[in-house]
Amino acid sequence: TKKPVLAVLLVNDPSQGEGGRLVMYRGTNMEVSMPTGSLCAERNVIGTALASDPGLRREDLRMVAVLAVPLPAAPEEKKSAT
Repeated sequence: TKKPVLAVLLVNDPSQGEGGRLVMYRGTNMEVSMPTGSLCAERNVIGTALASDPGLRREDLRMVAVLAVPLPAAPEEKKSAT
């Protein structure tokens, strides 16, 4: 996509007692020019949460929010557009 993408994952941490505690994790997209391809922000944030707490289960994941930010035009593009 050639633009930064941020993902935030809300997780219920049941190890924190009765009813658990809500914890947020963040991740970004990782674009690389390798045959294996890139890593989207959503997969990155889930991996971050699991690395932090390997005991997390699918039912502990509450929601994910994604924000894609367009990059500003390069100075050369601005000049040619006017």
